Amino acid sequence: MPSFQSLILSDLQYPRHIGDVWSMLENSADTLKSLAIKTPEGSELERFITHRGYVKKPIALPRTELSLQKIQDLHIEGIPYLHKFLEECAPNLINFSNLRMLRLDSCESADRFLLSELSVYRMPKLKSLQLFETGSSLMFDGLLPHLGELKLETLVIALHRHEGRIGWGIIKRELSGSLKRLWIQHMSSASGPYRLLDMTNHHFPYCDTFFPNGWPNLEEVAIDTHYLEGDAVRTTFSHGN
Repeated sequence: MPSFQSLILSDLQYPRHIGDVWSMLENSADTLKSLAIKTPEGSELERFITHRGYVKKPIALPRTELSLQKIQDLHIEGIPYLHKFLEECAPNLINFSNLRMLRLDSCESADRFLLSELSVYRMPKLKSLQLFETGSSLMFDGLLPHLGELKLETLVIALHRHEGRIGWGIIKRELSGSLKRLWIQHMSSASGPYRLLDMTNHHFPYCDTFFPNGWPNLEEVAIDTHYLEGDAVRTTFSHGN
């Protein structure tokens, strides 16, 4: 098996594929810098891990002691109970101290992983955190006040529609000094950041609003336009920071 610097392992459908993943990585412990592991929604692998996690039984998948010492970018999609999965199947796989980018897509029941691993002590080099439909609103209540320690440059929070309201304002308080790219999305019509971003009753220079002031390094913003109400929307983004 060759050694890799970058590897995307997609369409992992069945539990037996986990053993194949470990075999693919076997010779890349000292070379791999970018890794993506993806299982499609509704796959047998996803259902298997979900059931084992829900009933609190061992996941019972192939285990590896492999350690990816140079990993910098990690993208995981569709693997539930991530903390339990890594703890039981690959406890040494990710060298979090070198991680610069972490992206999680549709990883159900990832709260324990996020709360235990997302810290300046575990990930001192992390610059990009991207969470797509991963993490509960309750988890974010505990996580957001501590994100400022990480000095993130990129933050993506795209919440599932069934999640409740989170403290969006904390993002500005904790991360406005370091963020260069920000993506806010909430599929809920009731819990999205409408009030936070409502510009209807504010006027230039908008000193008391979420945007545009107070973000010295912000270069890119991605926000659903239906969150922004009132005629001030055009003014907000034309004046920049």
